[in-house]
Amino acid sequence: MTQRIISEVTYFGAVESTQDIAKAHAKQLVLSEQPLGFPRQFYVAESQTRGRGQHGRRWISPEGGIYLSAVIPDVPQYMHRYLPLISGLAIARMLMRPWFPSPWLPGPPKTDIAFTNVHLRWPNDVLFNGRKIAGVLSESVTMGHRAVAVIGVGMNVNADPAASDSVLSQTATSLAHEIGGSVDKVKVTNAMLHNLEDCIGALTSRHWSKLHQEIYHLDFLRGRAITVAVNDQCLSGTGAGIADDGALLLAVPSQREPQAIYSGTVVTVDDRPIRPVE
Repeated sequence: MTQRIISEVTYFGAVESTQDIAKAHAKQLVLSEQPLGFPRQFYVAESQTRGRGQHGRRWISPEGGIYLSAVIPDVPQYMHRYLPLISGLAIARMLMRPWFPSPWLPGPPKTDIAFTNVHLRWPNDVLFNGRKIAGVLSESVTMGHRAVAVIGVGMNVNADPAASDSVLSQTATSLAHEIGGSVDKVKVTNAMLHNLEDCIGALTSRHWSKLHQEIYHLDFLRGRAITVAVNDQCLSGTGAGIADDGALLLAVPSQREPQAIYSGTVVTVDDRPIRPVE
């Protein structure tokens, strides 16, 4: 059994960045002498003026989306590398199980509704019908042997940044667009918080192997031709799954065994550009 932890949740209107708020709190924890542990802190905003994603990329954050950051002091530092995938899995679960733990879809529960077109794109994207609907930003605040994880999540719910951007319209989507109507964002947020708690709790309870099985089956890149930017070079090959330690496995024709990639940016999938090489 995974123990449920009651986290503290703080709600804001418009902020510059929930991630900056969360990192400031994480720094206070690291610098303090108190033991690192519960409660986890969640910061949720209606909108952001300086939202950011991986590698400092801008995350468009109008009202109608979900923008939250979590301070997670109970996850050991060696487990921090799993958090982007774990957080993505939590979002995927929420999308695939819209009636659990509480319904966020309008209308009565229907047993025939199951969103099977939800996938994870290593290392930190959640896709709906092949387009990005949510992203995760994972950071750590450390000092010596003390470390606190900070996870940021942005999800397009009723706001659709792709609607007015011809480039984003090819790669991004929103929940409202995919289901054909707006939803109760408060219910979606609560469902997301519930699933984040479950997945993080399962990780700290040493259930990574079970979580990894789910992540493996949701892997969007497995079997696809991809190009990954790693440091100053681009590597091309075929996605060969997610390794037990969270690395992306890339099958390269010139190598007998798949190459493990721990940090990088996917720039093309099946010859379609995902984002520019930086």
